[in-house]
Amino acid sequence: MWNTYIAGEFGGMNEAMARLYRITGNPDYLKTAQLFDNVRVFFGDTKHSHGLAKNVDIFRGLHANQHIPQIVGSIETYRVSHNPEYYKIADNFWYKAVNDYMYSIGGVAGARNPANAECFISQPASLYENGFSEGGQNETCATYNMLKLTSDLFMFDQRAELMDYYERALYNHILASVAENSPGNTYHVPLRPGSMKQFGNPDMTGFTCCNGTAIESSTKLQNSIYFKSKDDKALYVNLYIPSTLQWTERKITVEQSTDFPNEDQTRLTIKGNGKFDINVRVPGWATKGFL
Repeated sequence: MWNTYIAGEFGGMNEAMARLYRITGNPDYLKTAQLFDNVRVFFGDTKHSHGLAKNVDIFRGLHANQHIPQIVGSIETYRVSHNPEYYKIADNFWYKAVNDYMYSIGGVAGARNPANAECFISQPASLYENGFSEGGQNETCATYNMLKLTSDLFMFDQRAELMDYYERALYNHILASVAENSPGNTYHVPLRPGSMKQFGNPDMTGFTCCNGTAIESSTKLQNSIYFKSKDDKALYVNLYIPSTLQWTERKITVEQSTDFPNEDQTRLTIKGNGKFDINVRVPGWATKGFL
């Protein structure tokens, strides 16, 4: 469908349709989800000869937030179809985005070439030239969707590097894009040294896509701190954020106390009975050890 519909963004329609299939079991919804496959980016062509499914990057220079929701949809399509191509699309995209397109704050859209700061750069791994040029900046919406993709991937593969990225982007881009004393937000966080963030639309009377994602981000700050295994036998502590978890299936409460990132330690207090495994993320930045 993407090959014929090029008038604008269709967002996460493949994700929405795949979820409807998961809820209803109606195969028409799965077929509809697949109609929204971006054939060129996902598979290269109708024969599925390259593209992200084959670990080939052909999304360089494209509008970032137009395409990341499609990738989020691919992992949801994998979840209901069990077609490994869709998982490879999502996993390969994440690896390439984080290793070839990511800036220090976790953003992946901040190009000078093409001359649109909402696009992936045209030359992967040339971040310095692009991000630090005049106008170099990161669009907040793209990072919001990268966090969605990251947490979805973690459900299938509990790699610490996924939550290392989540932590980086959450603190340095999502939280940094919201004004301290008002609902105003920064659509694009500037990257160039000496730049100044400008917060806008504090009354929410105007609209940018980042207004919508900024509001939703504020309701999801507890998202992905903890994950549990499918069999309820293991808990994953992913993020170091003051929080209380009620693990109802095991009648256990986990309380986390920390002043991270102002301190480099956290305390977990576990209340309840029963045995379970607890997996605590060792951050990539903990180069002097982890106790």
